[in-house]
Amino acid sequence: MTPILAVDVDGVLNRMSRTALEPGERLAQVTVPQGTFPIRYRPAMGVKLALLATETGAELTWCTTWEQLANTHISPLLGFPELPWVPMAPGRVGLRFGDDRPVGEIKARALAVYAAGRPWAWFDDDAEPFDLTAARPWSPGSLFRVDDRVGLTDEHLAKARDYLMSLKEETTT
Repeated sequence: MTPILAVDVDGVLNRMSRTALEPGERLAQVTVPQGTFPIRYRPAMGVKLALLATETGAELTWCTTWEQLANTHISPLLGFPELPWVPMAPGRVGLRFGDDRPVGEIKARALAVYAAGRPWAWFDDDAEPFDLTAARPWSPGSLFRVDDRVGLTDEHLAKARDYLMSLKEETTT
């Protein structure tokens, strides 16, 4: 069973900070139907995520409220091909939720449906451990919580690698 390496955009790949750009970081302006958004990103993180997916045999997947717009606007910045994406709550339009549940819970439920029992490693800044109860028992996985002011780090990648490699070991023993 192919595991999923699920990645959020805002707060994970798009660092949410008003400080100066860090070394290796770039700034892009992305225009979508809802408006224009600044995207602070590290091109090297795209290479690292692709390598992690290849090394662990995981399916690199968008799990973001950007949904398919991540392929149009974020994938080119990181050097990704078009990636699969997790559809969010039915009937949702654009980047806004019409639901009063927390965004992390909505994403966790959507990821569980998309995963259909496959395990997942998920980088997100909105989701909390209690949101994962919305995803279980349908889909086993591990949340790697990202500080939105810092964004995805090598430490997050190392922890996800360890988790995904443990899944490979489970299937071979």
